[in-house]
Amino acid sequence: MIVITAPFLIDNEIQIIRQLFEEGLVLLHVRKPTYSESDKKEFVKAIGLEFLDKMVFHNFSLENFSCPNYHISDWQNVDCNLFQEKSISTATHSIDEFNQLSKEWKYAFLSPVFESISKVGYGKNSPILGTIVNRTNFNTELVALGGLDKNNMKIALDSGFDSVALLGSIWLNDHPVQKFKQCQKIVHSY
Repeated sequence: MIVITAPFLIDNEIQIIRQLFEEGLVLLHVRKPTYSESDKKEFVKAIGLEFLDKMVFHNFSLENFSCPNYHISDWQNVDCNLFQEKSISTATHSIDEFNQLSKEWKYAFLSPVFESISKVGYGKNSPILGTIVNRTNFNTELVALGGLDKNNMKIALDSGFDSVALLGSIWLNDHPVQKFKQCQKIVHSY
């Protein structure tokens, strides 16, 4: 199970992230689109460099930060050789796009699976769940994203997703660590 940071500042975010790692969070996607490179570095340092191998970085400069894991949005226009000895992920918006990914991609988000929690109206009536039967790429892990919470995670996992990613269900919750533990329990049952 993956947690993605909110794109905006969250009260006590660093403390919450550290608690999530202590509770067993395997991967945190650090996505802060409005942060400068310097702000991103400070954010990561505040979380703790001991968690560096459990963080995946969106739009970080290769030259300015030594990261083991990267998320590349534009999968069609990237030279995967630039990321040798790194773990790379991407995002797709149809099973056909996902099926086109080469074996270099460790995993890819497929979204929106359900109506988004953090983007009101986005993903409403999404057809993605019904298309998973057309999956032909089994070299890349398929990760469900969009509107996932403890009430629908099983549906996604039962439909053929390998894992899930959470954003709104964690960061728009009054008790994010408790919500994480509830969701983690469901994922661990698979």
